[in-house]
Amino acid sequence: MAYVAIDSGFLIALFDNKDNYHRKAEDILIKLIDFRKRQLIKSLIILWPIMYEVVNTRLVRNSTNFQRLLDFLNSFGIEFVDDSKYRRKAFDNIRSGKKISFTDHVIQLFLSEKKGIDYFITFNHRDFPQERWFKKYR
Repeated sequence: MAYVAIDSGFLIALFDNKDNYHRKAEDILIKLIDFRKRQLIKSLIILWPIMYEVVNTRLVRNSTNFQRLLDFLNSFGIEFVDDSKYRRKAFDNIRSGKKISFTDHVIQLFLSEKKGIDYFITFNHRDFPQERWFKKYR
């Protein structure tokens, strides 16, 4: 059974039909639902900074889309991961000149240590280009 980590871009695209990746996010959701039915997914994982990004978008201004997000989180039994051990290092690296968002760097640090993540769903391939960090859905 797989552990699947989810990036904010996927969640935003999934619930915002004006997003450029909306259709792709819907296709991935269909696969996630199928994987869950076949008991191939153990857990969907979200780091807290990802939720900060999602909740700070126009998504929450639309009560219908926000409710859909909540329903999604409840239906998949999302596992929220404590990212506190990565925050200081991410902040220090950015302060030292690393050019990446704080959230994305926390995610990079988490993924680089977390051996049990089988998939990382993201549309941000610029900041997450490493093959070992995500597998493309076809």
